[in-house]
Amino acid sequence: MSLKVLIALQLPLVLTTAQSKQAMTYAECKEYSNYYFEGYCYSYCPSATYYSPDDANTCLACPSECNECTVNATTKVPYCQSCAKGFGTTLSGGCLEVFDFVIKPVIAIIILLSVLLTLRVVVEIILWNRARRESL
Repeated sequence: MSLKVLIALQLPLVLTTAQSKQAMTYAECKEYSNYYFEGYCYSYCPSATYYSPDDANTCLACPSECNECTVNATTKVPYCQSCAKGFGTTLSGGCLEVFDFVIKPVIAIIILLSVLLTLRVVVEIILWNRARRESL
């Protein structure tokens, strides 16, 4: 079979399975077995959403720190599969802001060590000055 024939045969399949976004009410979406999200019907839940565990025809938005998520079947809580830029994934499926939980503590430790070093220098200067006076 030629490439043109293969493309011609696959084109209708691709067009019929492509994501469709239609403005409809929730009831209309449910009637057509589509998924409702923010005033639109979709043939499947769009990116950054997940299927509602309580309503089979509704998509819910992932937490803002997630790029992609799914719902934990037991707890019914969204589980981040990938995090947005600037966030790191935790083992429990959450996302933590890297700057707040990594960079800030490192900066605080550096400041603390600098203060301790400064105090050490001040103490050495005081002791040196005292020893110098006693030797005179």
